[in-house]
Amino acid sequence: MSAIHTLLTVAWICAIDPAGEVRHGEVKRFPLHVDEFTTQMLVFCDWSKVQEGRLRLALRSSDGELVPLSENLTLSSRTTYQILQVKVPAFVDTPALGHSPWILEIHPDGLAPGESEPFLWYAYVATSLQMPITASPLKVAPGMPVTVQATLPQTGLTSVTARFSGQPIFAALHDDGQPPDLVADDRVYTATIVAPATAGIHKLQVRAQGPTEKASFHREPSLQIEVLP
Repeated sequence: MSAIHTLLTVAWICAIDPAGEVRHGEVKRFPLHVDEFTTQMLVFCDWSKVQEGRLRLALRSSDGELVPLSENLTLSSRTTYQILQVKVPAFVDTPALGHSPWILEIHPDGLAPGESEPFLWYAYVATSLQMPITASPLKVAPGMPVTVQATLPQTGLTSVTARFSGQPIFAALHDDGQPPDLVADDRVYTATIVAPATAGIHKLQVRAQGPTEKASFHREPSLQIEVLP
């Protein structure tokens, strides 16, 4: 991840899909959230069997059209992985942006009939619009409250929520000046969420989404909270 951060001095958003599997004759599809603040995207796909071109990545924009290979969209292939890189001109083209997500496609081009292949994909999206989050305390007793804040210079949000990974309970963050939020309309969203009952390191995720002028906004940063024994 550190090597990727040297490419641009902006925030990187990482979406990771658990190990999946694709079969001969099918195409796997996954949404990727792209907006006018996106400046670059790198998609990595790893597979197991040593065979160059066994799997192939493709990208469709919000209008459903296939994004063609060009100087702004390139593919690099090796025997067990493929990398797709998209540069900023592909994102600022207005017809390519919309309120529907872009779609990543994984094609099993090198699979014979009856074959299947496990894979893992990662998408790193560089954006000029960041959403810093904080939480307090970072070390907490089981079942005790944690205050979480998200700062976002973006209006028109439909929701900002927080939850601990693997936990069913969500907390809605608000910017209305009502406790635990301190100041209304300062674009700092705040909520209190109860820490898990199990001791250990837990990931606290914050999700914000809503429309932008040309597309749809989606951010989901996270941080770690230690629940004490």
